Amino acid sequence: MNTSLRIHAILDSHLFTPVRTSPLASAASRRIVEFAAMCLDQLPPASKLRYVQHAAQSATPNRLAANDRLEQEGFCSFRQLERIFRDEFPSLWTI
Repeated sequence: MNTSLRIHAILDSHLFTPVRTSPLASAASRRIVEFAAMCLDQLPPASKLRYVQHAAQSATPNRLAANDRLEQEGFCSFRQLERIFRDEFPSLWTI
């Protein structure tokens, strides 16, 4: 499996599918996931990792609220995904 497919598989199994299929996911969480999926589909592998890193580390009110909402609803947040990606793709992680 190439890197891009591995990244997508991790995103799908940890974030996209759980939120999309859960009857308990809020409309806001679904929007977060759909927006992220739309953005990430257009990017090369290293940029996908940077997107996740930015979403995890950004201190803007919207990013903080998005991560908090996902975690409060019991889903994997970008903060948690960052740790997974750091372990899975150390050669692509630049910061």
